[in-house]
Amino acid sequence: MNSYYDTLGVQEDATPEEIKTAYRKLAMKLHPDKNNGDMFFKKIFIRVHEAYDTLSNTVKRKEYDQSKQRPDRNNYRRSRTSKFIYFTVNKSYFYTGEELEINWDVSNAYNVQIEPFGHVTSSGEKIIKLKKHSDDMFKITLVAIGYDGDVEKRSISILNLGRKPFLKRISDWYNNLLY
Repeated sequence: MNSYYDTLGVQEDATPEEIKTAYRKLAMKLHPDKNNGDMFFKKIFIRVHEAYDTLSNTVKRKEYDQSKQRPDRNNYRRSRTSKFIYFTVNKSYFYTGEELEINWDVSNAYNVQIEPFGHVTSSGEKIIKLKKHSDDMFKITLVAIGYDGDVEKRSISILNLGRKPFLKRISDWYNNLLY
């Protein structure tokens, strides 16, 4: 099997900029949307994306380079099931108009989404402001598709304290406790 450097067509001492340039060229040619969803191109694109994800991250690149020097060097790729490192939201409840901060980090994933917001990088931070939300709970789901094809999901539900029907139910429940 080709190394990630061979997959991207770069030298082992390639700079991050050279890796990025090589990835962009290959991604433009091999993206499944540009090739009518052909499975052959999809598999190659996944391999190119996996190589870029590894080589563009200094920690992953160092681990990869070290694994190439060990006799069991193919174990690096075999352990490519996506793994959630963390997924947090700074509040467990919110009022309409408040900001929520979402933080996440996922390893070994070529496709990461936060529902209902869309595609995101494998790690990051997003600040959102919920203007209107009609349900008692707001659910945020982190979806990661690993290089091995497995899909992992983690969800966090946040209580909407700004909904009057919800507050009425809480008030009624509390009054029933008192009487």
